Amino acid sequence: MKTKESEGVSFMMFHMNVYWKEELVSRIDFDYTQNYIHLENFTDKILFRPFGIRETIDFKALEEFFRDRVWPPERPNISNLLRQLGLQHYDPFAIVLKTHAVMAGDYMWVKFDESDPFSFKEVKELVHIGGEAFE
Repeated sequence: MKTKESEGVSFMMFHMNVYWKEELVSRIDFDYTQNYIHLENFTDKILFRPFGIRETIDFKALEEFFRDRVWPPERPNISNLLRQLGLQHYDPFAIVLKTHAVMAGDYMWVKFDESDPFSFKEVKELVHIGGEAFE
């Protein structure tokens, strides 16, 4: 059994929808406590999918996705960015929860809650911290 804690929260089942702009391209359901992970793709556009041609993933791939969607831990002002997010230490998953995995230069982002009202435009504005500019 695999468990994980992030910012003092024990994980249960998460449902992560991955979007390309406003299009839902993939859904990832995962639960560290049950060692369960499931990927479902909703588009044939390989470049829009978070894991490309892959139809299945493991926790290593998911955690790599989280690391790829956040600032590197070596970034000079990382302490300030973490503080702005209300985080005590560097944790890619905790950062993704706060930033929706938005990055300058692409149109991919995630939503963990279907009732979350954010759109692509609003998410880009929300994550505009640390002097990062988004198009």
